[in-house]
Amino acid sequence: MAKGRKELSLAARIRRERVKENLNELLKKRGMTQKELAEKTGIAYATINNYRRVYAQSSLPSKKNLLAMAKALNCEPDEIDPSYLQFVVTNDKLDDKENLKIFSSNLQALISREGLTYKEFCENLGISYRALWGWATGEIKPSEESLELLSKHFRIPIKDLLNTSIDTEEATKRPFEILQHIPSNLSKEDKDQIIDFIEFIKFKNKRKARNGY
Repeated sequence: MAKGRKELSLAARIRRERVKENLNELLKKRGMTQKELAEKTGIAYATINNYRRVYAQSSLPSKKNLLAMAKALNCEPDEIDPSYLQFVVTNDKLDDKENLKIFSSNLQALISREGLTYKEFCENLGISYRALWGWATGEIKPSEESLELLSKHFRIPIKDLLNTSIDTEEATKRPFEILQHIPSNLSKEDKDQIIDFIEFIKFKNKRKARNGY
Protein backbone atom coordinates (compact mmCIF):
# COMPACT_ATOMS: atom_id res chain seq x y z
CA MET A 1 0.00 0.00 0.00
CA ALA A 2 1.32 3.44 -0.90
CA LYS A 3 2.77 5.52 1.90
CA GLY A 4 0.35 8.02 3.41
CA ARG A 5 -2.80 6.19 2.30
CA LYS A 6 -5.25 5.21 4.98
CA GLU A 7 -6.39 1.61 4.86
CA LEU A 8 -10.13 1.07 4.45
CA SER A 9 -12.07 -0.35 7.38
CA LEU A 10 -13.70 -3.69 6.63
CA ALA A 11 -17.18 -2.18 6.87
CA ALA A 12 -16.27 0.49 4.32
CA ARG A 13 -14.64 -2.11 2.10
CA ILE A 14 -17.83 -4.20 2.03
CA ARG A 15 -19.88 -1.23 0.86
CA ARG A 16 -17.29 -0.22 -1.73
CA GLU A 17 -17.09 -3.81 -2.99
CA ARG A 18 -20.83 -3.73 -3.62
CA VAL A 19 -20.66 -0.43 -5.49
CA LYS A 20 -17.73 -1.66 -7.58
CA GLU A 21 -19.42 -4.94 -8.52
CA ASN A 22 -22.81 -3.37 -9.27
CA LEU A 23 -21.35 -0.55 -11.36
CA ASN A 24 -19.10 -2.86 -13.36
CA GLU A 25 -21.96 -5.29 -13.97
CA LEU A 26 -24.32 -2.52 -15.11
CA LEU A 27 -21.73 -1.10 -17.51
CA LYS A 28 -21.26 -4.56 -19.00
CA LYS A 29 -25.01 -5.16 -19.33
CA ARG A 30 -25.56 -1.79 -21.01
CA GLY A 31 -22.55 -2.22 -23.29
CA MET A 32 -21.27 1.13 -22.08
CA THR A 33 -17.67 2.15 -21.50
CA GLN A 34 -16.43 4.15 -18.55
CA LYS A 35 -15.65 7.04 -20.90
CA GLU A 36 -19.22 7.03 -22.25
CA LEU A 37 -20.64 7.03 -18.72
CA ALA A 38 -18.43 9.99 -17.84
CA GLU A 39 -19.65 11.89 -20.91
CA LYS A 40 -23.33 11.12 -20.23
CA THR A 41 -23.18 12.12 -16.57
CA GLY A 42 -20.64 14.93 -16.60
CA ILE A 43 -18.72 13.08 -13.89
CA ALA A 44 -14.94 13.07 -14.25
CA TYR A 45 -13.48 9.90 -15.77
CA ALA A 46 -11.09 9.57 -12.82
CA THR A 47 -13.98 9.81 -10.35
CA ILE A 48 -15.89 6.97 -12.01
CA ASN A 49 -12.68 4.95 -12.16
CA ASN A 50 -12.43 5.52 -8.41
CA TYR A 51 -15.92 4.07 -7.87
CA ARG A 52 -14.97 1.00 -9.91
CA ARG A 53 -11.94 0.20 -7.76
CA VAL A 54 -11.52 -0.69 -4.09
CA TYR A 55 -8.35 0.70 -2.62
CA ALA A 56 -7.19 2.99 0.16
CA GLN A 57 -8.48 6.29 -1.20
CA SER A 58 -11.53 5.07 -3.10
CA SER A 59 -14.76 6.88 -2.31
CA LEU A 60 -18.49 6.33 -2.52
CA PRO A 61 -20.72 8.20 -4.98
CA SER A 62 -22.37 11.36 -3.71
CA LYS A 63 -26.16 11.49 -3.95
CA LYS A 64 -25.86 13.75 -7.02
CA ASN A 65 -23.44 11.42 -8.81
CA LEU A 66 -25.39 8.33 -7.82
CA LEU A 67 -28.59 9.70 -9.35
CA ALA A 68 -26.74 10.84 -12.49
CA MET A 69 -25.20 7.39 -13.04
CA ALA A 70 -28.52 5.65 -12.37
CA LYS A 71 -30.20 7.83 -15.01
CA ALA A 72 -27.44 7.19 -17.56
CA LEU A 73 -27.48 3.44 -16.88
CA ASN A 74 -31.30 3.31 -16.88
CA CYS A 75 -31.50 1.72 -13.45
CA GLU A 76 -32.61 2.50 -9.92
CA PRO A 77 -30.06 4.17 -7.60
CA ASP A 78 -30.15 1.21 -5.21
CA GLU A 79 -28.95 -1.05 -8.01
CA ILE A 80 -25.62 0.75 -7.71
CA ASP A 81 -25.40 1.45 -3.98
CA PRO A 82 -28.17 -0.18 -1.90
CA SER A 83 -26.68 1.01 1.38
CA TYR A 84 -26.47 4.66 0.40
CA LEU A 85 -30.05 4.75 -0.81
CA GLN A 86 -31.15 3.20 2.45
CA PHE A 87 -29.53 6.05 4.37
CA VAL A 88 -31.04 8.67 2.05
CA VAL A 89 -34.56 7.21 2.26
CA THR A 90 -34.37 6.88 6.04
CA ASN A 91 -33.00 10.39 6.37
CA ASP A 92 -35.85 11.76 4.24
CA LYS A 93 -38.40 9.90 6.37
CA LEU A 94 -37.04 11.65 9.44
CA ASP A 95 -38.51 14.89 8.09
CA ASP A 96 -41.79 13.49 9.42
CA LYS A 97 -42.17 14.32 13.13
CA GLU A 98 -43.77 10.97 13.96
CA ASN A 99 -40.88 9.05 12.39
CA LEU A 100 -38.39 11.25 14.21
CA LYS A 101 -40.20 10.45 17.46
CA ILE A 102 -39.96 6.70 16.75
CA PHE A 103 -36.26 7.06 15.95
CA SER A 104 -35.63 8.96 19.19
CA SER A 105 -37.45 6.34 21.25
CA ASN A 106 -35.53 3.47 19.64
CA LEU A 107 -32.22 5.27 20.11
CA GLN A 108 -32.90 5.78 23.81
CA ALA A 109 -33.82 2.10 24.21
CA LEU A 110 -30.72 0.88 22.36
CA ILE A 111 -28.40 3.05 24.44
CA SER A 112 -30.13 1.95 27.63
CA ARG A 113 -29.77 -1.70 26.59
CA GLU A 114 -26.00 -1.21 26.43
CA GLY A 115 -26.02 0.06 30.00
CA LEU A 116 -24.26 3.29 29.06
CA THR A 117 -24.83 6.88 30.09
CA TYR A 118 -25.21 9.43 27.30
CA LYS A 119 -21.76 10.75 28.15
CA GLU A 120 -20.18 7.29 27.86
CA PHE A 121 -22.01 6.63 24.60
CA CYS A 122 -20.76 9.93 23.16
CA GLU A 123 -17.19 9.09 24.13
CA ASN A 124 -17.46 5.65 22.51
CA LEU A 125 -18.75 7.06 19.21
CA GLY A 126 -16.77 10.28 19.21
CA ILE A 127 -19.84 12.50 18.94
CA SER A 128 -20.91 15.58 20.87
CA TYR A 129 -23.28 15.37 23.81
CA ARG A 130 -25.40 18.11 22.24
CA ALA A 131 -25.86 16.08 19.04
CA LEU A 132 -26.88 12.92 20.91
CA TRP A 133 -29.24 14.84 23.18
CA GLY A 134 -30.86 16.40 20.12
CA TRP A 135 -31.35 13.00 18.45
CA ALA A 136 -32.69 11.38 21.62
CA THR A 137 -35.20 14.16 22.26
CA GLY A 138 -36.23 14.59 18.63
CA GLU A 139 -34.94 18.15 18.47
CA ILE A 140 -32.25 17.41 15.89
CA LYS A 141 -32.48 15.25 12.77
CA PRO A 142 -29.35 13.09 12.33
CA SER A 143 -27.36 13.40 9.12
CA GLU A 144 -26.84 10.48 6.73
CA GLU A 145 -23.31 10.10 8.10
CA SER A 146 -24.67 9.95 11.66
CA LEU A 147 -27.24 7.32 10.69
CA GLU A 148 -24.46 5.22 9.19
CA LEU A 149 -22.42 5.63 12.37
CA LEU A 150 -25.34 4.49 14.56
CA SER A 151 -26.14 1.60 12.23
CA LYS A 152 -22.55 0.38 12.38
CA HIS A 153 -22.35 0.76 16.16
CA PHE A 154 -25.60 -1.10 16.92
CA ARG A 155 -25.03 -3.48 13.97
CA ILE A 156 -28.61 -3.25 12.74
CA PRO A 157 -30.05 -2.08 9.39
CA ILE A 158 -30.54 1.67 9.48
CA LYS A 159 -34.21 1.28 8.53
CA ASP A 160 -34.79 -0.61 11.80
CA LEU A 161 -34.18 2.59 13.73
CA LEU A 162 -37.57 3.73 12.42
CA ASN A 163 -39.26 0.40 13.05
CA THR A 164 -42.07 0.66 15.60
CA SER A 165 -41.66 -3.01 16.51
CA ILE A 166 -37.87 -3.11 16.83
CA ASP A 167 -36.64 -5.68 19.36
CA THR A 168 -33.86 -3.73 21.06
CA GLU A 169 -32.81 -6.74 23.12
CA GLU A 170 -32.39 -8.94 20.04
CA ALA A 171 -30.75 -6.12 18.09
CA THR A 172 -28.02 -5.59 20.66
CA LYS A 173 -27.64 -9.28 21.54
CA ARG A 174 -26.12 -10.31 18.19
CA PRO A 175 -22.76 -8.53 18.55
CA PHE A 176 -22.49 -9.55 22.20
CA GLU A 177 -22.86 -13.22 21.21
CA ILE A 178 -19.81 -12.81 18.98
CA LEU A 179 -17.90 -10.83 21.60
CA GLN A 180 -18.20 -13.73 24.05
CA HIS A 181 -15.65 -15.58 21.91
CA ILE A 182 -13.23 -12.66 21.59
CA PRO A 183 -10.44 -12.12 24.17
CA SER A 184 -11.57 -9.47 26.66
CA ASN A 185 -8.15 -7.79 26.76
CA LEU A 186 -8.51 -6.51 23.18
CA SER A 187 -9.40 -2.87 22.58
CA LYS A 188 -12.88 -1.88 21.40
CA GLU A 189 -11.38 -0.96 18.02
CA ASP A 190 -9.84 -4.43 17.67
CA LYS A 191 -13.14 -6.09 18.62
CA ASP A 192 -15.01 -3.97 16.06
CA GLN A 193 -12.49 -4.99 13.40
CA ILE A 194 -13.06 -8.68 14.19
CA ILE A 195 -16.84 -8.32 13.93
CA ASP A 196 -16.45 -6.32 10.70
CA PHE A 197 -14.25 -9.09 9.33
CA ILE A 198 -16.95 -11.67 10.09
CA GLU A 199 -19.50 -9.52 8.25
CA PHE A 200 -17.08 -9.18 5.33
CA ILE A 201 -16.64 -12.97 5.11
CA LYS A 202 -20.43 -13.39 5.10
CA PHE A 203 -20.66 -10.95 2.19
CA LYS A 204 -17.89 -12.72 0.26
CA ASN A 205 -19.58 -16.10 0.76
CA LYS A 206 -22.93 -14.75 -0.45
CA ARG A 207 -21.25 -13.30 -3.53
CA LYS A 208 -19.48 -16.60 -4.22
CA ALA A 209 -22.76 -18.50 -3.93
CA ARG A 210 -24.44 -16.03 -6.28
CA ASN A 211 -21.70 -15.55 -8.88
CA GLY A 212 -19.59 -18.67 -8.45
CA TYR A 213 -16.41 -16.77 -7.51
